[in-house]
Amino acid sequence: MDYLPEDLKQYVSVTGRDGAQWSQPDLFDKVLVDAPCSAERHLLQNDEELCKWSERRSVQCAKRQIALLNAALKNVSVGGLVVYSTCSISNLENDKVIEKALQKRKVGVEIVHRTWLIGEKTEYGWIVLPDTSSGWGPLYFCVLRRVS
Repeated sequence: MDYLPEDLKQYVSVTGRDGAQWSQPDLFDKVLVDAPCSAERHLLQNDEELCKWSERRSVQCAKRQIALLNAALKNVSVGGLVVYSTCSISNLENDKVIEKALQKRKVGVEIVHRTWLIGEKTEYGWIVLPDTSSGWGPLYFCVLRRVS
C-alpha cells in the first residue's frame, strides 16, 4: 500500500489468503500473479542464494505457480486479463507454467500478443534479461485474457 497513489488505494486490497485456494469465480476484471519463484536475480547478486539454488527448487516453484495461475484464471471475469509474472529465467517457471495452464484449463483463455519496448518474445510471453537491458531484470510476463 505504500507505493500506491492515494486515489487508487480504494481499488486494491491486501490479504493474507493463499492465492492458490482463493475462490471468487468471475469477480475480478484484472488479476496480477506476481508468482513466488526461484529468483535467479538474487543468484546474480548473492553467493549464499546461489548455494541454495537447485533444479528441484524450480520444479517446486512451478507447481505452486500453476496453482496460483489456475486460481487467477478462474477468478477473473470473462473478458478480464491476468498478468502472470516471475523474476525467473527458468522456462519451467515461465512458458511451461503457461503451457500447463492452457492444457489443463477449466475456462477459455487466450494469450494476448503484443510487442513491448524492452525484452524479447518467448513462446507465450515476454522476457527481459539483465544482459540485454542494462542490468534490468530478469522479468518474465505473459498476459492472458479469459474468453469463456
